[in-house]
Amino acid sequence: MSRAISAPTAKSSRRAVRAKRLPASERHEQILDAAEVVFASSGYRDVGTAAVAAQAGVSEPTLYRYFDSKRDLYLALLDRNSSRLHASWQQIVDSSPDPISALMRIGIDYSDQLAENPGPFLLRARSLLETGDPLVAERSRATFWRTFEFVEKLYQAAAERRQIPADSDSRSLAWLFMAVGGLLDQFLLMGVDPPSQDELARMMAVVWPRDEAPPAASKPRKKK
Repeated sequence: MSRAISAPTAKSSRRAVRAKRLPASERHEQILDAAEVVFASSGYRDVGTAAVAAQAGVSEPTLYRYFDSKRDLYLALLDRNSSRLHASWQQIVDSSPDPISALMRIGIDYSDQLAENPGPFLLRARSLLETGDPLVAERSRATFWRTFEFVEKLYQAAAERRQIPADSDSRSLAWLFMAVGGLLDQFLLMGVDPPSQDELARMMAVVWPRDEAPPAASKPRKKK
């Protein structure tokens, strides 16, 4: 069964709108929020700054007061996206009793967030295909490796605590964990129904190198 997932779309209107006066920091974040909507919908190569300015309700000259170029804007957006993801994951780690519990909660939270707020995930998935601009491609790869290393360190910590066998291949386990996340991204991009929480738990069991079953989902999936 498939369904169309409500991905954010850019505003088509190009009417001149007088922007409400905001502090510089708030305007900066407003433009990044608008850029996330636009770039998640269409990708970096196919979007100009005019579309971002229209989405933000500002003029292009206003946008260029905060970002020197479309590339500068996109790189700042990738950095913010990555920082927010890892701050969220670190909160999960800090509130979890052990590394494996944290990994399971991260997996479930990732699936929930895909359904509830797909924009940041669409942006990350699309960014990996942006190979036309070397600096953009390099930053996109860097954000991917940052995420991979975060997961790998959790598996290393799990091995040190004997939650998993001490000789476990943490790198390979991290690749499997990331592969499950990549599969969920593909569900989103194709507009296909994501797996149920039970199905997700069974998928996560592939990256759970223990005899016990993985813990149950912490909350039911929200239906749109």
